[in-house]
Amino acid sequence: MTHFWGYRIPVLVVPVVLAYAVLAAWWVWRGRAHLVVTLERVLLGGAVAFATVVTMSPPGVTDTGVLEPDRSCAIHPVALGLAAVTADDQRILNVLLLVPVGVFAALVATRLRRPEGLAVVAVAAALPFGYEAGQQVFRGLQRACDTTDLADNLTGVLLGLAAGILLVGLRWAARRESGRVAP
Repeated sequence: MTHFWGYRIPVLVVPVVLAYAVLAAWWVWRGRAHLVVTLERVLLGGAVAFATVVTMSPPGVTDTGVLEPDRSCAIHPVALGLAAVTADDQRILNVLLLVPVGVFAALVATRLRRPEGLAVVAVAAALPFGYEAGQQVFRGLQRACDTTDLADNLTGVLLGLAAGILLVGLRWAARRESGRVAP
């Protein structure tokens, strides 16, 4: 295990990410995909991989906020709103962690047919549920399942999706202005 930002991250993550990037570059080089389309997909995969590693890796050696191994999910009312989220650094990080996933999911989904695009968005929205369920099931990770984390991660995905849809709209408007899309 290697330590990054206080988290123990398996060394295997680096070669997997590099292999993923090499495969994407080969795919573009062989002419099987456009550079922008492949880049959006690679960035989506990278954002999901990063969020998964950060969320599912054991806490750092200095983290004392982990519950005992016989714990249950912390289910409690969650304070919502900008003031509640920005009052706590951990909540801000939980929101920001999944914003890139939402942005790239929206960008990738708009280039696919409707069923596949909806599946990409649905999987992105389901990730926070999967992370919290995984933290509960794999107790050896010493991670705590918490409804506050779920709400913050879901907020991050939804903000990212909104930003991605805005980027898609701006991209379409620029193409329309240049005459590449019919009015």
